[in-house]
Amino acid sequence: MESKSCDILLIQKKVKQAQMVVPTAKSRSIENIRLEIHKTFNTQGDQTYGCCMLPDGQLAFTYYAQRVKLFSNKGSKDFELNMSCKPFDIVYNSEDNTLAVTSGSSDKHCITIIDLKRKQIKKTISLDSYNYGIALKDNQLIYSGRDKGIRMINLDD
Repeated sequence: MESKSCDILLIQKKVKQAQMVVPTAKSRSIENIRLEIHKTFNTQGDQTYGCCMLPDGQLAFTYYAQRVKLFSNKGSKDFELNMSCKPFDIVYNSEDNTLAVTSGSSDKHCITIIDLKRKQIKKTISLDSYNYGIALKDNQLIYSGRDKGIRMINLDD
């Protein structure tokens, strides 16, 4: 057996490393949260089911009495659109400046797309079930299809 010397130097890495202290966020109890009303205005109707806020501060509301209303951030009505269904929920799509409105338990099962620039219905997407809550993510509408579960529609198709 033969042995040879080598020039490898071994050092301990941990000795030269500094420990980093990550600050932890202090948790707050919900009992200490105080709510403040910033603004109130008359939505001019009853059976208001859905609402959403647009980036410029406008507010859109659905009224089960077959209407969608859009209000300025000051509370004045910008426009009102009559619907052929009983609107339930609403979501804003910034990609094409539209609103998507579900039809709730109306006989007409659909999602209505409203063009905000033209202030008119752009298109109606027919569905095979009642539809209630709605959200938008990555240009896909995600809605509650009642007995059919949570469903998704790609708006690019």
